[in-house]
Amino acid sequence: MASTTVLIADHEQARRVRCRRLIQRHHTIRVVGEARNVPEALAGMAEWKPRVLLLDVNLVQANDGGLVARLLRKSPKTRIILLTHHGAETQILDALSQGALGYLPKTALPRYLAKAVPAVDAGEAWVPRTMVASLLARLGRRAVQA
Repeated sequence: MASTTVLIADHEQARRVRCRRLIQRHHTIRVVGEARNVPEALAGMAEWKPRVLLLDVNLVQANDGGLVARLLRKSPKTRIILLTHHGAETQILDALSQGALGYLPKTALPRYLAKAVPAVDAGEAWVPRTMVASLLARLGRRAVQA
């Protein structure tokens, strides 16, 4: 089985290290690089063409929208998992609508990161069950407003 290559894009070094440690133990997942900011993430996507990008929601918030779409233009086959904090529902929905395949609350990384990466790499969406109802309700409200 081919290994899943991962690029970690997070402004906090401690979280990049934590993500690396959590997935490094799995022989089918290999971290190919890290990015501290959007320019480094774009460069990493172009250079390494990772199968999965772990993307910090703060990097998305710091940009004028369209970041997920821009990243996917650099590497169209890459799957994106957004790493979020509580209360980032708008950014989550925007990222999912631009092509991200999942998200993980930062508090859930130890429990789910190593499961989410191969699932998203296989094309599955990864959304914590506790958030499905609120995401569907929010999508419904957006559809009504449109």
